[in-house]
Amino acid sequence: MNNFRDVIGDTQYSVIEYRRTPVYDSVTREKTGQTESRYTVLHGYDKIDIKVADDGQAVTQAQVRAAADAGEPIQMAFSNLEIIIRPKSQWEIQVTGRASKAAVVVSK
Repeated sequence: MNNFRDVIGDTQYSVIEYRRTPVYDSVTREKTGQTESRYTVLHGYDKIDIKVADDGQAVTQAQVRAAADAGEPIQMAFSNLEIIIRPKSQWEIQVTGRASKAAVVVSK
């Protein structure tokens, strides 16, 4: 099975988990000095990890956890979202995403 890419564009999701992870060089596989944000969202019943190369200032882990525990997950707007579906094993697929920017949606 080949990788499948779908450019969704600008959209928003409820975030259920947030973390910062180091970025690794694609050639040498060594850790660089940069980090990226990883947002876990629910798309239907599937969990999708969306990576965003940003400064990590949009939201904190404590904010996401508190909102999820209260039953009202934080809504994040993702710009230029691209979803990638690839085989994980013979029987499973892995769905990930990459966006250029993430921002908290302010409810009115």
